Amino acid sequence: MTCPRKNGPRLSAPGRAALLLAAALLLTATTGALPAAPPPIEQEVREIREHPVLAHTVSGLRVKSGLPLYEFLLAHPDITAALGRALGAATYQVSPDGENGYRGDDGKGAQGHFMLVEQGEGRRVFFARGTYKKPLVPTIAGRMVLVLEYRTDGAGGARIETRVQGFVQIDTPIVGTLAKIARPLVKRSLDRKVQNLFQKVDRLVEAALANPSEAIRRLQENGINPSQDLETLRRLLEAEVASKAPTR
Repeated sequence: MTCPRKNGPRLSAPGRAALLLAAALLLTATTGALPAAPPPIEQEVREIREHPVLAHTVSGLRVKSGLPLYEFLLAHPDITAALGRALGAATYQVSPDGENGYRGDDGKGAQGHFMLVEQGEGRRVFFARGTYKKPLVPTIAGRMVLVLEYRTDGAGGARIETRVQGFVQIDTPIVGTLAKIARPLVKRSLDRKVQNLFQKVDRLVEAALANPSEAIRRLQENGINPSQDLETLRRLLEAEVASKAPTR
């Protein structure tokens, strides 16, 4: 008599790598603020959205933050990542990359460059290009278009609800084929990873609001400048704390 399987089917090593690359692109491309991209990038973005290897949407992602603070974090990914590290809510690195966007590193083999290509009220569209490198696994390259749509949800706009749409093109042929075959598994795993990312953002905001001055001090200790951005962040955190204080 055979025993029932306790776990679902497992991805092969290249399949897992494809998933991790897609997830890493999600992690490193959720923030940024640049002018509209030139036409060649716009064409590439359009092609990826129309012919992705993987396309997936995750809805109902909530962060307990007011809109001004949330949009500041979106517009300053290097500060957001540093704040996450300083407060123990995240470990990935983000740094400015000249005038063409930001470079992200999840510290686990995935690296990427990302930039804002479209911006509107409650909407951001990003383009990301990255690689995933691990021992015993071929280097995997891929591109992604990430669409964030968000709105206030809650009394007094004290919470943000976000929908994330990801369109992934994997440029390593055999991995792209495996990712298509394993699409249901990849999508379920991406659900978990995106939800985990937004839980980290929620914890980051909660920790910063618990003591804004301490959060700013830790950022300064980590070498984050200029002071003008930190002062703006301080004001936003203090305003958020004041808005949540009980009225007498």
